[in-house]
Amino acid sequence: MQMKILLVEDDPLVAMMLEDYLDVLGHRVISTCEAVAPALARIEALAIDAVIVDVHLADGELSGPVVEALRVAAIPFLVTTGGHHVVADPAFKGTTLLEKPFTLASLEAGLSALKAQAGLPSAVAENADAKRGANGRRAEQRLIRSDLRALKNDRGGGPRSARGMATR
Repeated sequence: MQMKILLVEDDPLVAMMLEDYLDVLGHRVISTCEAVAPALARIEALAIDAVIVDVHLADGELSGPVVEALRVAAIPFLVTTGGHHVVADPAFKGTTLLEKPFTLASLEAGLSALKAQAGLPSAVAENADAKRGANGRRAEQRLIRSDLRALKNDRGGGPRSARGMATR
């Protein structure tokens, strides 16, 4: 089942990576916010199935108010953190935590946990269409990895071979 997901993340590179991962997993990012106020507005205004929210946002802002609003609205969410310990704010107690740097597999596991909490079908219980789509997801994952390697090479982050660029 495709979920409509709100991202609350202040790092644009992490947000882009999450969008790519979620796309590969068959979900749709409907909006991305960098701060608490816009996130709260979108929670009220948009039909959201789940939220991925970073603990520490821009300018030292903590996402506790977002987590509290999600609990009140009964919207499932994952909390991400970049190695910081979750603060003593009671809003974060008992949350599903996804630690950075995360992988496609850890994001998929976190989303499966959310689906279970919300009573939605898990990846294992989904229909045969999802199984057929798995081959497509794997191919997409390979393409994303290839694109990331090419981007790294384009930025001078890896070796280039003049031989590989010769015309035939």
